[in-house]
Amino acid sequence: MPEYLLCHLKDPDYPDLRRLTALREHDLPSTLANANAGLYGIFGALFGLATNECYLLVTRMQAYADNNANDPVAASIKVCLAKHGFTLLESYRLAPTVRPIDHSQRFTEGLYVFRWFKVSPSDVAEIAELSANAWVTFERDFATEIQGLFAGVSNKASGQNDGNMLLLTRYEDFSVWEDSRKSAPEARDNFRRRHALTRSALPVATRLI
Repeated sequence: MPEYLLCHLKDPDYPDLRRLTALREHDLPSTLANANAGLYGIFGALFGLATNECYLLVTRMQAYADNNANDPVAASIKVCLAKHGFTLLESYRLAPTVRPIDHSQRFTEGLYVFRWFKVSPSDVAEIAELSANAWVTFERDFATEIQGLFAGVSNKASGQNDGNMLLLTRYEDFSVWEDSRKSAPEARDNFRRRHALTRSALPVATRLI
């Protein structure tokens, strides 16, 4: 199963992402190909990120094994970004749980919400199961699709979960997001039990660029 790498980018010279097109169309594809990585999506801010920041989410078919050295994929992306004036603020290693099933690049427009969870590593499996149960009616009742539920991977030698999880959900628009707060009782019960296992949550709303 692929491992994911989420890169938080910023263009410190401009208040927006005007230089992103050149990055995406020229050096980024070859950089990812040379690193044996693929593009899952680039997501620009609606709220929760600055206007000159975005998320770059990439896949690699094998997990990075050497936890005691600099991540070569992140390092090559950082060099590529610098050529186009971007700064790599942070990178996060992510292991898929029950989603995604399809690891190909995203193309469908909509509202993409990144929801960061602080959890106990021992609760990751239960949170994934509760989420999968809730999505049965959640996706049926609303114009939404769960893109992924990831567990953060520590950069320490153990390579185990670092106490973070990330849920990525696509909504058709903000009105669907608002309506989905009133989900079916079956989903609400699972979400409530998941919430009880969550220490904190931080949503970031984006659009696919």
